[in-house]
Amino acid sequence: MVLLAASIAFITGVYLGFRLDAPILSIALIGPAVVFLAITLSVVRKSPLPALVLVFLVLGIVRVEAFPGGAAGDLSAHHSKRPQLVEGVVVTDPEPAGSATRFRFRIERISKDDRQPDFIAVSAEALVILRETTELALVRERPYFRYGDRLLLNGTLLAPEELEDFDYPGFLAQQGIGSVMSFPDAELLNSGEGAVFYEWLFNIRRMLADSLSRSQTEPQASFGQALLLGLRDELPDDLVEQFRLTGTSHILAISGLHVGVMLGLSMGLSRIFLGRHRHIYLMLPLVTIWFYAFITGASPSVVRAAIMGSVVLAAYAVGRPRSMLPALGLAALLMVLISPGVLRSVSFQLSFSAVAGIGLLMDPISRRLQAVYTGMIPANGIARLTADGISTGAAMTLSATIATLPLTAFYFERVSLVGLPATLLVLPALPFVLISHAATALVGLVNTGLAQPFSWAAWVFTDYVINVVELFSRLPGASYETRGIGQPLV
Repeated sequence: MVLLAASIAFITGVYLGFRLDAPILSIALIGPAVVFLAITLSVVRKSPLPALVLVFLVLGIVRVEAFPGGAAGDLSAHHSKRPQLVEGVVVTDPEPAGSATRFRFRIERISKDDRQPDFIAVSAEALVILRETTELALVRERPYFRYGDRLLLNGTLLAPEELEDFDYPGFLAQQGIGSVMSFPDAELLNSGEGAVFYEWLFNIRRMLADSLSRSQTEPQASFGQALLLGLRDELPDDLVEQFRLTGTSHILAISGLHVGVMLGLSMGLSRIFLGRHRHIYLMLPLVTIWFYAFITGASPSVVRAAIMGSVVLAAYAVGRPRSMLPALGLAALLMVLISPGVLRSVSFQLSFSAVAGIGLLMDPISRRLQAVYTGMIPANGIARLTADGISTGAAMTLSATIATLPLTAFYFERVSLVGLPATLLVLPALPFVLISHAATALVGLVNTGLAQPFSWAAWVFTDYVINVVELFSRLPGASYETRGIGQPLV
């Protein structure tokens, strides 16, 4: 547990580094004293662990104070001025925002204003929302804006505004965004300036989304796009609200909890079909979570969750599932070392909490569930394998839910009182939802008519999920407001 203690100490130091404003020299002078303390404890045959913890605590503070890194480029000097010319590249897959389009934009050059196009070099990212121009619509089909496009924008840069009960500037700052630009005029200068892999990935995702739209009716098509591809913008607002009230939003939002659920389900299925005598049964969940991560766009939060899932599987592969926590601590240490700002990310916190909960709670919960039916179902046979698979998936889901409950209560100020039974009823259908939508999307690329049988299957499973969520959302007291108690829970 030395590794885990060192990881916790380092991350605590990074947290303190964000909170404190201490001179770097004063912090650095503590280092030699702590090293001397560690040597002294070793000489007198005492545990050097306290000194080691202090060393990593100091290193965490130094990491933030000496090498802050990851900060958004500062364009505050250009905020709220008259319209100006901004040149840069689209660095994310653009998303619909009502009748407009939203994306992250890496600004590389900026002018004083639109009447003096004498550019100066900058390096910063902004959140841009705009509509297509008539000129662009004449030379390009939808989507009019794409990853890797080089654009010349004519508009006004602004600082993000505070929203009621939500720190929107802080939320964007966590993502390295310090400016916003709404509805500028846009001119396409070039395309294909992004990474080839991501350009290919986003093109595939867009083609699959279009295939689902052609092959299915609503809301099944938008539901499949959300679960399979991570595209939620087309979901009806009333459906999103029903998922929120029932605590099943993790079914829609691709997060650490979602990847944990997928890991549990795929591991349960793998055990049913392959058993657990050979480690090959771990390959199916490994392939599943990484395929899922890439097909949803390979966003940083999903990739982190896939890494954590891989840590879980590695711990099982070496026969030491309880060694998951030190490995989890090491992964957290490395991620925070590379980018300290990730510590403030809600998805980062949810990912690690979910996996830590799985490491601590899944086996005890699974054993208790298995004890219920051990005497009723023969030890050998498909019935026992099926029951074990279901109990494994339920235990992993329950573990992740319990571990992330305090953070959910704190950040979203509401928890669902029906979330667990609703989730357990929905989860058995989730693999079939994903498989049927995937088949519909893939076959629909070839021929929409051939995709119809898969579309009907997707409709059945999706309709089941939607009806379960709608039923639980109508129950009185389906959710409980946690404003005021979320922080003590954390």
